[in-house]
Amino acid sequence: MRKFSKAEIDARRDFFLDGGLPRLRFTRRGLDFDYFVVPQKSNPDLPDFAVRMTGDLEDGYVVGVSDSLPVEYRPYVAAHEYMEFMQIGFDTKGRCAKAMKRELDMLPDDEEFKVGYVARRLAFFTNLRRYAKENSEHFTECDAAEFDGSIEILRDYLA
Repeated sequence: MRKFSKAEIDARRDFFLDGGLPRLRFTRRGLDFDYFVVPQKSNPDLPDFAVRMTGDLEDGYVVGVSDSLPVEYRPYVAAHEYMEFMQIGFDTKGRCAKAMKRELDMLPDDEEFKVGYVARRLAFFTNLRRYAKENSEHFTECDAAEFDGSIEILRDYLA
């Protein structure tokens, strides 16, 4: 996955704002960040996608989630992206799995919600693995290994 420049991050944020995309705030469990809700039609090949534009920490970030996600799932998917890249760090091996563990810890204490959520996230990461292979110019083998870490955690949860 690539790092983005401050100019690219700012330009994407402006594009989302100018396009009138909903901008929401997540303030729970010690996190406080903004994220956008992005139309699924902007990336039809990857259901329930997330958008992440980060670079150096001081350059800021843009996080977005697909509007195909149920409303109640969106903040947790956004939190995963924020934690993975703004807290754990771009260059940290196993960052995706670490973010997934934190993401699952944040979920409401409702087993039906958790099972539905985890199944949806497992489908996403499985699709992301395929998508990354089909779009190898944008993803590396290291990225695939990161996705596999989350897939393993999600499969274990459902077992």
